[in-house]
Amino acid sequence: MSNKVSKLKPYLFILSGNLVGTVLQFLLLPVLTRIYSVDDFAIYSIIVNWSMVAYLFSTFRYDTPILQAINQEEVSSLNTFCFIGSVLVAIVSFILLYFNILSVSQEGFVFVLAVLTSCSFLGYSLVEVVCKNLLFFEDYKSVGYVRSIITVFTAISQIGLSYLFISGEGLIFARLMAILLVLIISVIVIKKYSSIRTMFSFNLALNRIVFKKYINFPKVDFPSNLLNYVSSNLPYIFIPFYFGLVPEMGLYALVGRTLQAPTNLLRNSIKNVFHKEIAIRYQSGKFPFDYLLKTLLIIFFGCLPFALLIVFFGAELFSFLFSNEWNEAGEIASYAAFFFVTLLLRSPVQSSFQIINLQKNYFKLEFIDFFVKVFFTFLSILFYWNVLFWLKGFLIISTLMSFFIILLSLFLLRKH
Repeated sequence: MSNKVSKLKPYLFILSGNLVGTVLQFLLLPVLTRIYSVDDFAIYSIIVNWSMVAYLFSTFRYDTPILQAINQEEVSSLNTFCFIGSVLVAIVSFILLYFNILSVSQEGFVFVLAVLTSCSFLGYSLVEVVCKNLLFFEDYKSVGYVRSIITVFTAISQIGLSYLFISGEGLIFARLMAILLVLIISVIVIKKYSSIRTMFSFNLALNRIVFKKYINFPKVDFPSNLLNYVSSNLPYIFIPFYFGLVPEMGLYALVGRTLQAPTNLLRNSIKNVFHKEIAIRYQSGKFPFDYLLKTLLIIFFGCLPFALLIVFFGAELFSFLFSNEWNEAGEIASYAAFFFVTLLLRSPVQSSFQIINLQKNYFKLEFIDFFVKVFFTFLSILFYWNVLFWLKGFLIISTLMSFFIILLSLFLLRKH
């Protein structure tokens, strides 16, 4: 029994660190739905989702192999690549911010908000690098502590971003939050790495070797993540482009933020520890397929009761939580429940392909998934489907494709 508890401890430490901030973000949603109209909520969510692309670029995906590095020297080189990537993204963000502030107006607040949010995700990418370093040293308790600070900060900063739509004071508040984030990151880095002389590597020969060794992460893993992100968030791109800023966009935005809160909580708590654990097992021998399958089954059956609750009582739950104005969002949520469960299931599957250096295989699966969703979208244009019909169809197709990719991935991984 004690052995099982010790195996669960890393997950529990990180889960507890994520829990406080996630609960705050979830409790904030009823406030936001009363501040924003359906259209405002759509604009806010579109900007936040687009700004995540900056986070995908920021570390060149060199943060992920930190968990499977074989020694401290490799970690130092990977930290260096992540830092360079983050600085480059920061410079681009600063330039965009500067030239838009020169002529900022009420209409320009939307774009300013996009840049500020991109900067906040840049800060988050640096925190992720710190957390992965701590995971490399198996300091799970500190990871939970760091994540609790950052997730609480993120929830509070959303209040400032909300005020940005209402008053100019929100811009000052958002800037202060960005400064606080930098201070928090600095304190964490100094406290945790002051005893490590080689946090960054200036050995060009070693950096060149490590760069080539993990080249598949920026070369293949990044496009794969980008495809996954775009295909999963296609409604935020297609609906405003083709249908305009319709009420359904705001309704789906609320569904996305509501269901992402618990799924992101679990994903962030499971993925890194799972990646570290499966890397250790793989280095000692054969790929641990049974461990992967067990993890997927636990996640699926753990989420199943909550997904079924949303499927059958989504409209009633959303009306109760967010007022009757958002009743139709609950109907959309009933179609989206298992879609978000499958996104959670795909996280350990992707980690498995990364560990055995078969990212190209997973990229092909992501491309098939992306192609099917885009093809379905073109059909909607061809046959003049209405936005709600397309949205529900998209969620059904996405769920089925995710299950197909998971099953096909298991077949490929079992053969390895």
